[in-house]
Amino acid sequence: MRGYAAPKVYRSFEEFERDELRKLDGLHVSIDEMLDEMFADELDFEPGEKKNRDDD
Repeated sequence: MRGYAAPKVYRSFEEFERDELRKLDGLHVSIDEMLDEMFADELDFEPGEKKNRDDD
């Protein structure tokens, strides 16, 4: 027996949206914190330190 679960099929967008918003209520992280974490390596706010970038 395989461990694959069948994807949930929503009957309407409203049902999907309600389910997704309910899932997000369980997160204790703000959108800003999520974006900061995602782009932490790309953002550099330290003055005087510039990354070397090759302009082709």
